[in-house]
Amino acid sequence: LVLPSFSESFGLVLIEALACGKPVIGSDVGGIKEIITPGVGLLIDPNSPETISDAIDKMILDDEFRSNLASNARNRAKIFSKVEIPYDEVK
Repeated sequence: LVLPSFSESFGLVLIEALACGKPVIGSDVGGIKEIITPGVGLLIDPNSPETISDAIDKMILDDEFRSNLASNARNRAKIFSKVEIPYDEVK
């Protein structure tokens, strides 16, 4: 998921993507930089199309990197949830 916002108080869509085990790319602004930490996604400069493109390329081309981020994603999302639903129950 890519969220290249210029301003964002809280990127709920990022939490939703992480909860689904997806790595994320988001702008280094507002609440986004509180959600995306090393190991779960990439922060980008929303004013730099090159930075956004490079981050997307990294996700597409580096399978191991993307897989590692995806492995950490659900645990990161749990930090923002007060209710934990067992993954096996929603399969």
